[in-house]
Amino acid sequence: MSILERAKVELLDRLTNNPLQDADDLTAYIQYACRLASLGDRSKIDEFPALFAKEPFAGKVSDILKKRCKQGWFEIENYSGDDLALSIIDTQDFYLFEQEFGKNYYELKPYFTKWFQDVDDIEIDEECGELLESFLKVFPIPEEKCLPVIAVPITTREWQLLHFFYKNV
Repeated sequence: MSILERAKVELLDRLTNNPLQDADDLTAYIQYACRLASLGDRSKIDEFPALFAKEPFAGKVSDILKKRCKQGWFEIENYSGDDLALSIIDTQDFYLFEQEFGKNYYELKPYFTKWFQDVDDIEIDEECGELLESFLKVFPIPEEKCLPVIAVPITTREWQLLHFFYKNV
């Protein structure tokens, strides 16, 4: 089985086993479905309109997403190492959501924009960089669909080396 097929199977398994009972379940479902779509299987994101119209999510999706954006801001500002990497991966999943469904949630544009900008401005340590590189090996999301920090995770140390080598350029 190829890496891509293995990633799809793992995501489908996560989605199938999600009970979809509360906001946390919904945000996890959104993440995995969007990641799956970026790998070529849109079957689960095509179900979003029906899912978002069902209880307990009907009329609450915008509020749930707004709360998740605010949580993401906090995590990006306060986490480091593996925890920061996991938060960046979550951000990547919602970046995929915003690319696909942003026009349907225009009122959330400032929230998503701030979250993605916060990630773009973050400095990552070695531990975080290693986990981000491993993530793309397991889930080969096309580069054009990735946040820059996911596509090319450059650590603080690597930035310092670049500045040193190119200080006179």
